[in-house]
Parts: sequence; C-alpha cells; structure tokens
Amino acid sequence: DQSKGYNNVSATQLADDFNVLYKLAKDQFQNHQMLVPKVFGPDIAGNIEFLKSFLLQSKKYGSILNGITVHFYYGNDQVLNTTQDFVDANVLDKLIPYLGNVTETVWTYYNPEIAIIIGETSSTSGGGTKNISTSYVAGFMMLDKLALASIYGIYSVARQEFCGGNYGLIGNGSYSEFLPNPNYWNQYLFKNLVGNKALYVDGQRNYGRNI
Repeated sequence: DQSKGYNNVSATQLADDFNVLYKLAKDQFQNHQMLVPKVFGPDIAGNIEFLKSFLLQSKKYGSILNGITVHFYYGNDQVLNTTQDFVDANVLDKLIPYLGNVTETVWTYYNPEIAIIIGETSSTSGGGTKNISTSYVAGFMMLDKLALASIYGIYSVARQEFCGGNYGLIGNGSYSEFLPNPNYWNQYLFKNLVGNKALYVDGQRNYGRNI
C-alpha cells in the first residue's frame, strides 16, 4: 500500500512485476483450454497518482490486467469512533470523489471497458471500530457504498472481512462464536433482492441532508 508511505516499490516497478506475473500465469496454463488465468491489481488505497503511473506502465505491455482493484475505508477506527460518525453524510460522501477519481483515471489512462473492483473495504481501517462496526448502524456505510458503487459502474465490491476483527460479517471478533452480524444480512439481502440497474434519485446528495 503505497499510501502508507513505507512501501519502496514504485508504480513502474509494480507494473513490470505484474507483467511478469501475467506471463508466468499464461505459460503455466497454456495447455489447459478451460483454465484461463486472470490478473487483478494493483490494490491501491487512495493514491491516485500511483494508480495513474501504474496504469500507464501496464498499458505498454498490452492487456495484462483483467480488472483494476482498489481499497476504500472511510477513516481509521481511532477517528471514526461514535455511532454519529457512521451516519454522518460528510463521512459517507468521502467515497464520491474517490470513486470519481478512480473511474476517471482508469478510463482515461488504461481502458474504459475494464472492470473496476473495490477489492477490500469495510467501515473503518485498523480492524474496525469496536462495538460499532459490527452493529446495525454500520449498515448505513455499507449500503450507501453498494449504491454508490452501482452508480459509478463498479463491477464488484469485496467486503473485509467475513470473520475476525471488529468488522467481521459474522462473530464478535474473538472467533468464539459465529452468529451473523447486521451487515451480513444487509449484504445478503442486497445481493439477492437488488437488480442490476442503478436509478437516479433527485436530491440524493443534497447538502445538509439527514440520514
């Protein structure tokens, strides 16, 4: 994660490495007609300039990527630590410019047809906010995120995580019990009931609205 400042791999080097991975995967499965390897990346979190450089370098090698993956959290568990934070429109709306920047960068510098995937996401980073990220109120963040993802044409959203930490879909973070948390049911119902069309709602992002 280049945005955290301790990764010395440049965007150019990472793209070169992905090209090597693509070639290795292709060679490994060249005799298997039914098995076609897919390469996804780069799993960046917030650094749009890094993403741009990665895509420009990757494009030199042709179509080596099957999807572009990014991460997103609204903030860390030390900052977003009240129930009000989880329903604050200003917090939820952090996703809007991020998805706008990601999609524009991918469409402009790589391929407007490629799948864009939120490859890791939840409410707060750092393992989630204790007693809140597994509660009912955390559902506002996830459902808003799924709705915005559909508006921006995001292909898929991968939740972090199924079990563990303070934001697991099941369990209480201690691996001692495995009962579903409210967000499990939110996403289960969304996946099974919501269709594949996103409808525009007038006034949906008006300033000062309440949730």
